[in-house]
Amino acid sequence: MARAKGVLPDAVIRDYRASGTFVFANIRPTVADAAAAKSWLVQLTDAVMALCAAVDGEPVARVAVGFGSTFFTRFALALPTGLAAPPNVPNPVAFDIGLYVMSRSDAATADFLRAVAESGALADVTIERGYQRHDGRELSGFRDGLRNIERARRPEFVFVDVERFPEEPDYADNGTYLAYMKVRQNLAAFLLLPVDQQEAIIGRRKNDGSRLDLPSGTNPHAEPEFGDPNLPPASCHIRKTGPRGDHHDDVEIFRRGVPFLTVNADGTLYAGLQFASFQASLEYLDVILNRWMMNTGFPAAGTGFDRLVDPAQAFATIEKTSLFFVPPSLPNRPIGEVMFDPPHAHHIPKLGRVALRKRVQNPDNTPSLGELGGFGFRLFDAAGQPVCGEFFTNSAGHGLSTPVPTQQPLTLRETTVLPNINPAAEQIVTLTTRSTRVDVLNAAPPNTPGYS
Repeated sequence: MARAKGVLPDAVIRDYRASGTFVFANIRPTVADAAAAKSWLVQLTDAVMALCAAVDGEPVARVAVGFGSTFFTRFALALPTGLAAPPNVPNPVAFDIGLYVMSRSDAATADFLRAVAESGALADVTIERGYQRHDGRELSGFRDGLRNIERARRPEFVFVDVERFPEEPDYADNGTYLAYMKVRQNLAAFLLLPVDQQEAIIGRRKNDGSRLDLPSGTNPHAEPEFGDPNLPPASCHIRKTGPRGDHHDDVEIFRRGVPFLTVNADGTLYAGLQFASFQASLEYLDVILNRWMMNTGFPAAGTGFDRLVDPAQAFATIEKTSLFFVPPSLPNRPIGEVMFDPPHAHHIPKLGRVALRKRVQNPDNTPSLGELGGFGFRLFDAAGQPVCGEFFTNSAGHGLSTPVPTQQPLTLRETTVLPNINPAAEQIVTLTTRSTRVDVLNAAPPNTPGYS
């Protein structure tokens, strides 16, 4: 099965001449059933293929096609897990469809929009635009994307693998989640600050993008764990969004946003970032956004919000957010048609894996915002013998065992527990599939710090 298209960068998406167009819309009530929906998907696929076709031997555009939770519920389809239980995001806006177009030709994009509109299936259409950058810098002048996921590691973090995520529907394999945010930047206020104060907010030098606590010219992908508690400041953007070590580097999202800029009637700028990220799990986004950036107790009690998005300063404000699932691309099939397929028939294998999902709960039954990475587990047979080595959770609370026997009761035991957390109760697990999700809940004692 081919991976979702229009996701990973290629020559078109990287081209500094390319422009970005986001199309958000709902499906009209006249598209009343699955047959009508699949018929429209054929038209959409034809329009995407025409847009992406080469002109004079050069490809013109790439399109990622996403579907919101309302599309799945409307046509009674199995919801992707990330949309069934989405993360808490600022100013959410629901749409049935989200299209992310990167194109070298405004004329070709216009033809595409015309074809989509003339299908007669869309309503409540919103269009957002942005542009690719020639110098890799965001609007306030800092180098951007320095710590984005390296090419070789992108598939692991971007695309769904149903063995690692068995809670996902069969059709989700090799698909991905698209998170969109419109981020308005208060450039006038930010650029009034002295450069050293700007650098303290971001955590990097403005000239070369190097981290403030490291020598100029240090490779961002070779940056070690933060050693100084105050440099860069604990509340700076890179420290809140990209912590190092202690199981933090194991949760990442692939960012592929584009800036936007227009001029208001009064001559002031309305500018910012059309943020877009692709990830195998929306829980990765949740960790970065809610457990790190907006958690005033991360990385230590009293740190405060990420200074770039701190509501008190409003250098950057998330005006709206929309979440979508981008299905895999199957040869000779319309985009998204796979979502209408019935579940696969699965045989019982001899070996399977436990896909663990860790949660920590406060005494008042609210979720703890504390660390979820670094909890260790092992599985034991009826004789008390281990059937796998110790495996650990990442910062999203996800852990995956090595293959273990199926069709026999196994005891799942927590073997490494973080400080200040009560151990989880043992569970009896009997695997009947290649991968089985197991939820584990720990209780946090009263007054446990979020991160320590």
